[in-house]
Amino acid sequence: MSNNKFFARKRWMSMEDKVPIIVKNDIPGLPKTTPLYYEDPYLKVFEAEVLKVIDLEGFSYVVLDRTCFFPEGGGQPGDEGYLFGSSSRLKVVDTQVVDDVIVHISVPNGKGIQEGDSVRGSIIWDLRYERMKQHTGSHVLFSAIKRVLRLDRLMYMGVEIKEDASRIDVSYGKAIPGSKLREIESLSNEVCLENREVKTWFTTRDEAERTYGERLGITEITPSGVVRVVEVGDWDVALCSGTHVKSTNEIGLIHIIDRFRLKKGVERIDFTAGKKAYQRYNDAMETLTNVAQMLSSSTDEVPVRVESLLKASDDLKRELRMAREQLVEVQTLQLI
Repeated sequence: MSNNKFFARKRWMSMEDKVPIIVKNDIPGLPKTTPLYYEDPYLKVFEAEVLKVIDLEGFSYVVLDRTCFFPEGGGQPGDEGYLFGSSSRLKVVDTQVVDDVIVHISVPNGKGIQEGDSVRGSIIWDLRYERMKQHTGSHVLFSAIKRVLRLDRLMYMGVEIKEDASRIDVSYGKAIPGSKLREIESLSNEVCLENREVKTWFTTRDEAERTYGERLGITEITPSGVVRVVEVGDWDVALCSGTHVKSTNEIGLIHIIDRFRLKKGVERIDFTAGKKAYQRYNDAMETLTNVAQMLSSSTDEVPVRVESLLKASDDLKRELRMAREQLVEVQTLQLI
């Protein structure tokens, strides 16, 4: 299977499908991988020992004793990057976890790496960092939705985090009006500008629920036992396995793209954050500037000029309709 075909399959494969059963059968007995991405989510490069290498259908499934590659989870995709051996390089195209053992799905370049080798890992930081912004942005946005809609018991019904745009599905029984969406977006960006600290730690779900009660953001599939708490200072607290930025000002901007009704009781909010949010605002301003130039007006005057043109268009349509009616009357009289 080519590298491109693997990425095409990733779009529809579940996490369980991405690691072949032959590979999974070799996982039991391996020690739990040390997750360096929780110790320091900003770590880009690390050294590790190779514990297992399984070559299958053109890919190398590599297990290390420790890694800063984040495995797919919590709606966030697995990291991509590189593993460097003494005389080889592997491109990591996806990262998955099987029973606390992290598997780096890699494309070999050269003779590959062997069990017992020491390697240097390097994640594609720009990709990870944008996902961190999007993921933390989803938490900020979720609590903004709760406050604007005045819903303490709002629940996550699904989350998908990507580097360019993301979505959250929430338990809400009716369409969210456009005016409310703008209010939610504005409130979210106020929190981003306030530079609130983002903290994470591990505890039990029972303890987290006792401490935070209805404030705690959970999903229908949130596990019991040991969980990871993500708290955005005095704004949002949730159980989440993803990677996050240290403060809300790193998110930059949050922009709501659209909303959809999935089914009764579930609303989907498409949004973006970070560089992509800035890009969308820049594109919108460029469009507005072009329209203003066509109207020979300033950008501030565009709404008034458009409203005036629409009124003039309606007046012309009405006059044209009246003229046609008069013409029909004249033609009718001539025929008679």
